[in-house]
Amino acid sequence: MFLQSRLGTASGRAMTSTGFVSGNSGRVNNTLKVQSGEFTTTIYGLIEQQKYEQVKILLQNQLEVFPNSRAALSLLGYCHYMLQDFQSAITMFCIVFVLS
Repeated sequence: MFLQSRLGTASGRAMTSTGFVSGNSGRVNNTLKVQSGEFTTTIYGLIEQQKYEQVKILLQNQLEVFPNSRAALSLLGYCHYMLQDFQSAITMFCIVFVLS
């Protein structure tokens, strides 16, 4: 529930990697579209599928809306780590530590 409340969409609209849209889940113009209320499930599903680049895009856009989201920052750090971008992973985890 913590991640859902921190990473949920605004105003009940579905979120894409480029912003907010309405409609059903699926792909639109090569952007991942996340249905309202499914953000956390989608993020963890993509992580399970090892689609870290897609997760990074979604989380970076989420951080534009909620810049102090420790959940988004820590998951972004995890994605950087799994992509072997260790410097970026350290940066994300340090921000989480400072916010704690």
